[in-house]
Amino acid sequence: MAEMKLGRMISVHRGTFSSGGWLWYLGGLCLVGVPFSAFRDPLLAAIAAGLGLLLLVLPIFRWRQSFDVYEEGFAWKRLTGEIIIPRDGVQSVQLVTHHSQVGSYQEVIIRLWDRRELSGRGLSDIESLANLLSSWTRTPAAPTANVSAPPVDAQNNSGQSSGWVPPNQRGQS
Repeated sequence: MAEMKLGRMISVHRGTFSSGGWLWYLGGLCLVGVPFSAFRDPLLAAIAAGLGLLLLVLPIFRWRQSFDVYEEGFAWKRLTGEIIIPRDGVQSVQLVTHHSQVGSYQEVIIRLWDRRELSGRGLSDIESLANLLSSWTRTPAAPTANVSAPPVDAQNNSGQSSGWVPPNQRGQS
């Protein structure tokens, strides 16, 4: 669908499995504990299963996302649907690196002209995505003055232009 509107595909940036971080571990640990606690306390098993599934929702959403970049825009595909943004809808792009004691991760923040803000983290090759999208936000350089040949001196019919003359040629006719 996006191919028809946005032209040829340039690149694809998918969510990585590692984008879930510690939440994969904590959610998996809760789900592994369910069978062991089911015989002792079924209520505890239900709580562990619910908590485990809840903890796994965010990593699954990050893992199953992708930014498909086309010539005339991009499509952000997630489990909840697809958002198509045209190239001229991007206002600014920012690549943010978050640091903590455990590690760091990068996030690309895309501000749109309709005042929405999209945020993607845990994407493959996120630096090139940010660079590619930020190239769309740059406005073209202002047109330069019309640089044409200097006017021909009305008194000088030899075709030489009047203008700056090197010091060693001044006074020569």
